Amino acid sequence: MDTPPAGSTDQKPAETTPSENPQTPPSKPLDESAVVTSRKALITTLISIALSPFAILAGYYVGKVLSSPRLTIQYVRADPERESLKIRTDVLQVIQSDLGLAAMVKEKVSSDCGTWISDGKLTRTCLSETLNALDQLAGVVSFEEKIATDNITAITSWNPQTELVLVPILVPGVESQHITELARQDKKRAVEIFRGYVKALELKRSELNTLKTELRQLDPKTQRTGRVTFRVGVLNAGDADGVVFPDATLAVIDMKIPLLRKASPEDRDGKFTVIKAHSFEDVPFEVNEGRSEREALSKWQDLVKKETQEKFTIILKSPGEFDKEGRLPN
Repeated sequence: MDTPPAGSTDQKPAETTPSENPQTPPSKPLDESAVVTSRKALITTLISIALSPFAILAGYYVGKVLSSPRLTIQYVRADPERESLKIRTDVLQVIQSDLGLAAMVKEKVSSDCGTWISDGKLTRTCLSETLNALDQLAGVVSFEEKIATDNITAITSWNPQTELVLVPILVPGVESQHITELARQDKKRAVEIFRGYVKALELKRSELNTLKTELRQLDPKTQRTGRVTFRVGVLNAGDADGVVFPDATLAVIDMKIPLLRKASPEDRDGKFTVIKAHSFEDVPFEVNEGRSEREALSKWQDLVKKETQEKFTIILKSPGEFDKEGRLPN
């Protein structure tokens, strides 16, 4: 047997088996039953936690909070009341003596803005509405006056050998078809009727212009009465309907004055206001003078009349309290 020469490095390493190498142990197959068992244990633990009395109670209260109303005040606006505008007696008699004109004006304005015709007291909020109504009526009167004048021209220049065509117009006491037939038979009589109507329209237009001139000369910045209407914008961001109590509080300087949400001017008990889920309401409040301390009420009204931008806070109930600051307008 040949032996390698001394000093030779050409030697083969000794072969080893896996069992002879402790650094690389053989891999073992996963035990699937152990994994399934672990997962079942985890799920069982989670279920027991979810069904525990504490978890059920916590879930109940969380759901109740999420489904309850969430009311917040978005704005507070103060609208001070002013004394009514005074219309001169001689000007007021112009419309009071013409029942037709008075009826036309009342038809054009809201019911609250037509009472000045009888009592002579025109509120500032109704001033612009009344002026717009008078402008509209003046336009109607001028239009009818032009039609009546054109019909007079058509009748006077009409040749009986041609057809007479008149613009339809409602003349008091005369039907449109009858006036055309009358003009064919008696031109002079028909012209007299139209001229009488034109004079009546001219008088009405003059009365309207007199009223418009008087109202435009009124100073809308009259003295404040001391009364204020508070407009409170309430938002309900919750999933359930909420309610605002009729009684609220006005906090100003060192005073607290009771407020009331009235259903009508004569209401003394107040009205609850329902705020639907995910909706908004503008809620009006007034000072509850019947439950206010006389000294505090007098100080508040003096502040309002001074027309200074005094800061105040409105506190609402529902059934807890929530508030927002506002300022009086100058």
